[in-house]
Amino acid sequence: MDQVLWFGWFRVDIIDEYAQLFWSGLGMTILVTVICIVQGTGLGLLLGMARLADARHATDLPLCSYLLQMRELYRWEQALPLRAPLARDAVAQSGELRQRIASCRVASPRSRSATSRPGCP
Repeated sequence: MDQVLWFGWFRVDIIDEYAQLFWSGLGMTILVTVICIVQGTGLGLLLGMARLADARHATDLPLCSYLLQMRELYRWEQALPLRAPLARDAVAQSGELRQRIASCRVASPRSRSATSRPGCP
């Protein structure tokens, strides 16, 4: 075969000579690409499911933290020692009273000051 020059540097005879290596390289490239796509899809799916599971159960944590802080606030208000047993009813009543007071205090839409509703403590 005669050497054909394209652009002065491109030699077709080299491609013809190494055609088998080019095809095996192309096959390896496609194989690695498919493997990476499958593994990336699987990893992305697992991370997405983990993120959804965390988002679904993460809402329980702030409530738990809030309740623990309210318990410690009750202990501090009553001047109880750290290891003293707490009466659940007393802690619950303290929390209910605090909630009622908080729900009675609403921000006025026209001003930033808080106003009380009638019948609230």
